[in-house]
Amino acid sequence: MRYLFAVCLMIAASLYAIWMHELDDFYRQQIPAEVEVADLVYADSGIRGSCGAAIFELAPRSKARLASLGMRALTETGPGNVYGPDPGISEYWQETPYIYENNESPGDNYWALTLSCTWLGAETYRKIMDALGRPGAFFRRHKEGVTLVVPSADMVVYLFFD
Repeated sequence: MRYLFAVCLMIAASLYAIWMHELDDFYRQQIPAEVEVADLVYADSGIRGSCGAAIFELAPRSKARLASLGMRALTETGPGNVYGPDPGISEYWQETPYIYENNESPGDNYWALTLSCTWLGAETYRKIMDALGRPGAFFRRHKEGVTLVVPSADMVVYLFFD
């Protein structure tokens, strides 16, 4: 009986490791090519599965390029694929602060709504929302979501919301 339990546990652990590898690979493909990321530190596809977030560490080489070139480090490759409009967010890199549209508020916008469907911790949520309000971070639409690069926090955030 113990042997069967151990085998089942090993199979479950192997399947979990495979799933995490596939998830990591999927989210890496969502990050624009001009941003180099390191480790995946958080991933959540949300309660409904149609929204979520992935957070990576910003790779040292990308951080150095951003420190020396600013937004030019990101704009060398041009826009990527765009799937539908979102207020204030285009397929081109933009620098923060994020400008809220007339009908948006800091607590009721794309960023807050997308983050609210995840189990993201309060401290990380605040870091992201604070970065949107200050100069020095960069964001753009890419594929089916939005990428936010926060060099001061060594963080790259990918958000999606259907």
